[in-house]
Amino acid sequence: MREYSRVGPKFWIGATGKLLRKAGMEAQIVAMYLMTSPHANMLGLYYISTPSIAHETGLGYEGAMKGLKCAIDAGFCEYDEETEMVWVVEMAAYQVADKLKAADLRVKGVQNEYDSLPENPYLARFFAKYGTPFCMQQQRGESVISTGLPEAPSKPLPSQEQEQEQEQEQEQEQAQESPRPTAAAELSIVFRKAGIRTQPADPRLVALAEQGVTSETVSAACDEARRAKPNEMLGLGYVCKILERWAANAAALRTSGAAPPSRTQHQSSTDKARNWASRIQPKGKTDGIIDINERPR
Repeated sequence: MREYSRVGPKFWIGATGKLLRKAGMEAQIVAMYLMTSPHANMLGLYYISTPSIAHETGLGYEGAMKGLKCAIDAGFCEYDEETEMVWVVEMAAYQVADKLKAADLRVKGVQNEYDSLPENPYLARFFAKYGTPFCMQQQRGESVISTGLPEAPSKPLPSQEQEQEQEQEQEQEQAQESPRPTAAAELSIVFRKAGIRTQPADPRLVALAEQGVTSETVSAACDEARRAKPNEMLGLGYVCKILERWAANAAALRTSGAAPPSRTQHQSSTDKARNWASRIQPKGKTDGIIDINERPR
């Protein structure tokens, strides 16, 4: 946890600050929180879940989502729902400097912090913005081609629902055109229907498919996740934890010799999922379905 953060007076009276003020109290609180959050780093690019924003600001979920949306609209930050990474675009300039000399020890610190970040959509764009001023050597992420125009802020969170629906329709069309869609693609469609953004190439989806997890099992896990968090945005990692727990419980039942429920008994979707999970043979170093420790906590 950082001991302090730098916040200049222009936060309140600058062009972006005026937009935040016009948007309302929630936008100002969320923006200030993102600058001073205990989860933040000097780059302004870090992992933060929306429930954490809601809880630690005291705004509640709806207030926090309103503030985050307004902060995005003002160009203050960008937020990726899938990786739960936020990028406060100008934060590195405030926390580090406008420019560093090559001999400055902070150059190595910036590069090390950057290298330690989990995969996210903002890595290449961060390097494009700060690579030269901070004398950084190694870029991550896909290459960015500069158009010479200022980059537009991310779409507001609610509008991403339409984007998600379009992506889901495209995946379904591809699955219909292909004689044998991959198992990961089929699982991705199930997640999309449940409101969780995924891509078939996601290593976690590939791992689930390799473990033999079925679409029915994923659908049941998504249902349980929605019941557990009815008012929160769900992520792939949370559903994977449910699947991992089911597999662990099924393994424990096999070890204890307990008999599975009779097929003649009425079973809920969750009971069925646990039975399906009992046929999954764990792989890798752990007893879980996949390694879900891919994000810092």
